Amino acid sequence: MARAMTGKHAVVVFRGGYHGRTFGTMAMTTSSRIYRQKFGPLLPGVHVSPFPYEHHGITTDMAMAELEQLFKDTLHEDDVAAFVIEPVLGEGGYVPAPPDFLREVREFANSKKALMICDEVQTGFGRTGSLFACDGDYFEDVQPDILTMAKGVASAFLFQLLLVGVI
Repeated sequence: MARAMTGKHAVVVFRGGYHGRTFGTMAMTTSSRIYRQKFGPLLPGVHVSPFPYEHHGITTDMAMAELEQLFKDTLHEDDVAAFVIEPVLGEGGYVPAPPDFLREVREFANSKKALMICDEVQTGFGRTGSLFACDGDYFEDVQPDILTMAKGVASAFLFQLLLVGVI
């Protein structure tokens, strides 16, 4: 969707993110090397930047500096369609992004005329205290261009069917 909307081909993801097991999302998943094992070569055009994880010594400033360096060394802004981020790393250690990082990624995406995609498959539908992690008080309502969701949609739908006696 981001490629179609922007006419660009590259995507930036953040280290430790889990985005799925389809061929395209495996290229974006970096939470465990086992998800990529025996499936390569994967979809090209996916670039990985550090996620701020202070327990591992990576601050927001360090992560943003690395993201900027990625554009100086490797990427041209005319090629990047989107930045895809989990506001809270799921399989990457259940680590919330620092609030300032999500805001800075939003601003950086805007400056590169790229989209920001929040992957809320594991955090959406109230699992973090607000409907979606990115629209809660912690992140001060960072607005992504695209928000991905799953699982909770089906759970809520099934619960409604149970309530009305359909199943």
